[in-house]
Amino acid sequence: MTSRHELTTSTFRPERAELDDARPHVPDGRTIDGLLRATLRALAADPDALLQVLEPHWPAAKRRGRPRKAE
Repeated sequence: MTSRHELTTSTFRPERAELDDARPHVPDGRTIDGLLRATLRALAADPDALLQVLEPHWPAAKRRGRPRKAE
């Protein structure tokens, strides 16, 4: 049976250091979850502007899936 949930979960798991460094900058009464949602909305509203701001902070590409077996 398939899920009836409209929203799907994300596999994003920030590193502890990323959370610890960012948390003091989240305004009072706001949350990290809200910040991430606001970032997604800002991306949808004006992708060029947000991507320009994010460019120096973009993480390095990471291989997906299992590592290859050693030959």
